[in-house]
Amino acid sequence: MQNLSIRFKITGAFALLLVVMAFLGVFSLLQMSTVNDQSTIIAENWLPSVRYASDINTNTSDIRIGQATHVLSTSDDDMRRAEADIRAVEDAMAANVRAYEPLINSDDERKSWAEFGANWKRYQATFERVKELSRQNND
Repeated sequence: MQNLSIRFKITGAFALLLVVMAFLGVFSLLQMSTVNDQSTIIAENWLPSVRYASDINTNTSDIRIGQATHVLSTSDDDMRRAEADIRAVEDAMAANVRAYEPLINSDDERKSWAEFGANWKRYQATFERVKELSRQNND
């Protein structure tokens, strides 16, 4: 190694540096491709799924507010307005449900969604009985 010229040593070090940099560049491109693939999955499936789930959560709250308004109302006009508001939110919720369901991609999520659906149907059936009492001002 001592018999080699300085020019050869510098050229060799530079060549080694270029090889290492090329390896790092290729490795970085492969890793960036993986990150891009994962971010695409997140953007196309998870984010819309979370957004629709959040919208459904808001819809359920808005429906419950409409139901409370109905129960607290004493006039038929106020009750009809509350029922119209509830129907409008139920329509929006139905659209969000149709958009959300195809995005479900795990068995746990599907199970939780089915459980929510069953509980929500029971809740809605209970409100139908409460609505009849509310119409009679029997709060």
